[in-house]
Amino acid sequence: MNQWLKRNVPVLLTFLLCGLLTILAYEVANKLAHRDAVKNVRAEKSSVLSQSSEFRGDVILIAGGLVSLALSAFVWSLSSTRARAVAMARSMNTELVLAKERAERALREISELRLALDHHAILSVADRDGKIIDVNSAFCQISGYSRQELIGRDHNILNSAHHPKSFWNDMWAEIGLGRPWRGEICNRRKDGSLYWVDSTIVPFRDVTDHVVKYVAIRFDITARKQAELERDRLHIELEEASRRAGMAEIATGVLHNVGNVLNNVNTSANVIAEKLKSSKVNGLCMAVGLIQQHDSDLGEFMVSDPKGKQIPAYLRELSTLLSTENSQLLGEVESLFKSVDHMAKVIESQQSFARRGLNPESVDLKELIEESVRINLLTLDKNRIEILRDFQPCPPAFAEKHLILQILVNLVSNAKKAVLHESANQRKIKFSLEPIMLDGVLNIRLRVTDTGVGIAAKDLPKIFQHGFTKSQGGHGFGLHMAAIDARRMGGKLGVHSEGPGMGAEFTLIIPAAQKEAVV
Repeated sequence: MNQWLKRNVPVLLTFLLCGLLTILAYEVANKLAHRDAVKNVRAEKSSVLSQSSEFRGDVILIAGGLVSLALSAFVWSLSSTRARAVAMARSMNTELVLAKERAERALREISELRLALDHHAILSVADRDGKIIDVNSAFCQISGYSRQELIGRDHNILNSAHHPKSFWNDMWAEIGLGRPWRGEICNRRKDGSLYWVDSTIVPFRDVTDHVVKYVAIRFDITARKQAELERDRLHIELEEASRRAGMAEIATGVLHNVGNVLNNVNTSANVIAEKLKSSKVNGLCMAVGLIQQHDSDLGEFMVSDPKGKQIPAYLRELSTLLSTENSQLLGEVESLFKSVDHMAKVIESQQSFARRGLNPESVDLKELIEESVRINLLTLDKNRIEILRDFQPCPPAFAEKHLILQILVNLVSNAKKAVLHESANQRKIKFSLEPIMLDGVLNIRLRVTDTGVGIAAKDLPKIFQHGFTKSQGGHGFGLHMAAIDARRMGGKLGVHSEGPGMGAEFTLIIPAAQKEAVV
């Protein structure tokens, strides 16, 4: 009630004043009429004059009322306008508060997204002269330098001297023309150790189309590079070990087995390379560039600019994509390490055999089958080859673990090549396990059956001979060495086919582990 009175005091006072003016006008009109009547000398005209006076009083009374209403309307209009202005001011203040809250929320989201990106990418920004003007925490972490040590320096502080001068000249020539550049760079940390990054550099131009800065986004590929170097080292060691042992034929067979694994290593490396090439790095560079261009008015940019409004949602989606991509790359790197480990075990078993012969142990054939499938998994999935399993309960086998794995990798590789000649819905490889008794001794029969091109009857006796092959580009070492390895472990390797187009079945028989030999 008090608030209402405060707001309407001017209006009430105006109405009161207008009422007083109306009464005063009425009284003045009556007095004027009376004076005119006294001065009138004719009594017979007194009633007419009285009517005239009353008429004048009514006119004045009406005029006063009209003035009162006009003043009241004017004051009410002023009061109403003031009320609307107050309401508008309050509405604008509310909008400003909401806009401030949205800007603060957008800034918080940008801060959180920047933190998330720090865990997935290595970011840096350099001016047009190559001087570093900004880095993220991931850059500092991998390089070993603090932000203060990096700002104002060029990237030569990380130069490992691994790349020739022409490499850097080509890079600067490309980005100097305003075009993005991508490559793999070997850098040196502050402590002197080396690391590799897959780097994308995107130039940014001003309104005059001149390059003003460079935004670089990198991903750590040190693990992949180390796996490749380890692969090359093991290959060299294998050749040297074979040369020293004087076992040329065996070394050739082992190289063939390692080659099968190397094919899968190369496939994994290619998958990693393709994923890196298709990465959303350029989009991230552009988003980071937009944010940096609006450092001074970031809140307004995020709230008002159409591009700015899209950045939080875009970065959220990009962060999810980068996280998924990172997980996939880590899976491929893990696969690389496992393949390299298998190659190392192949070499180790060969060296062990050269020194002291076989070292058999209790092994689970189901695990080795799954390992051989995993080694070939990328090409199996790529070519839509279906894997079937029929495992009966079996005891462990008593054999050299990595020789069995070599045989299985060879058999899977050959079956894979055989089924590629058939239609996609006929690309099947089946593994079977069952215990059998031979001459009173418990053995395990492992069969690998494919739905491929099959083998002609005239070729079956030659299938395990050294140098015999039906595959284009083959050398005839794999099955030959597999048969030798099976005999060395007290087993045998056989083959059966109904003929061309009927598929083939390879059978490996291995002694079962005795109870006292079970580990």
